[in-house]
Amino acid sequence: MKNLFFNFYYDGYEKLNDIAKNIFISTQFKKGTVVYFFGASNINSFFGGYIEENCPDLMVGGYLDNNKAIQGKCACGLEIISPDMLHENDGKTIIVLATSHNDEMLVQLESKGYFLGNGVYIALDMREYPRWFYPFKKDIPQLSEEEVKKHQLENLLFFRDFCNEHGIRYYLAYGTMLGAIRHRGYIPWDDDIDVYIYESDMDKIEKLINEDDDSSYQIISYKNTNIFIFHHILLVNTDVVKERNLFPTYYTTGVSIDIWPLYGVDADDKLRQEKAWTIFEENLQMQYSYGLQRPDIRTHMKNAVKEFCTPIIDETKYIGCIYSPYMSKDVLKREWFEEEEMVTFENHQFKIPKGYDQILKQIYGDYMKLPPENKRVHQHVCRHYLKNDYNENL
Repeated sequence: MKNLFFNFYYDGYEKLNDIAKNIFISTQFKKGTVVYFFGASNINSFFGGYIEENCPDLMVGGYLDNNKAIQGKCACGLEIISPDMLHENDGKTIIVLATSHNDEMLVQLESKGYFLGNGVYIALDMREYPRWFYPFKKDIPQLSEEEVKKHQLENLLFFRDFCNEHGIRYYLAYGTMLGAIRHRGYIPWDDDIDVYIYESDMDKIEKLINEDDDSSYQIISYKNTNIFIFHHILLVNTDVVKERNLFPTYYTTGVSIDIWPLYGVDADDKLRQEKAWTIFEENLQMQYSYGLQRPDIRTHMKNAVKEFCTPIIDETKYIGCIYSPYMSKDVLKREWFEEEEMVTFENHQFKIPKGYDQILKQIYGDYMKLPPENKRVHQHVCRHYLKNDYNENL
């Protein structure tokens, strides 16, 4: 069995721990003070977990967020509400800011009587905080964006051929499916590749790929490492080293594509969907609050999947990735997947579901319409190096 290549570094979380200690321990708040976080973010999830573990005199009220799409939902078991629902400053509530939009948030809070130093505390200003918290390897030749896409495409071609050889169903997914239909390749501002598989094939894929000691390809999943706790899996090629570097997260692995398992789900049971997402968010809070080495993170994820999903897709009307970034939009009619067709992506042929039009409309709306130019941005913060160059400079 291969040694899996996925390394996670904790310095950023140690920095967050110092910030949390400075605010919530050093500052003398009244017993029973309620803390709200402006913005449902990973960093605020960390701060919420810190308070629950270390500050028995404080209460976490929840998140304020201007995003109407997530208002009323929960993150890490805490409700997300509109800032308009916040009560007037009564001296018993504090608001914590840790974003790139603190100035706008301060103006918004003033209408409720909250001011900096009087009910409002800035934990981080992400405009001033070092975006690249971890120093990159400056002396190592970095691969260009086009070179990275070439290696990602090689991953996809390997996976296509692997699936065809072993009788495994796959489909291009998300932005990769959209890119194939609208651009016949990458969306110009996209920088990753997504693929659907059926969950029932997940273990088979991992076993066959990871047992091939002569191959540079590996499967990274929550099932084979506590360090990677998301429910999709990574197909990585260890001939190329990827650094993901965006405070507070930093990890190294191989150049990768994302593989998303499809389950049978009950689309009519919204309560179960929300509860499933709450469990996943709790999983994230375990990561941010306590560190990734906790063995129960993996058990927690497996139990959530067992309770809320079924791998027997043929017995359900709907299928989907219950933990996908698109949440309930990714609960799709099974009939859309009953047939497949071939589509061109970067001059190669790949499979997509016959019902791709309905799928893309449900996830993206008018998917053939280009987004505004200010929305055409890369979503990931990574650098890539050839393994030999990287190892020589360690």
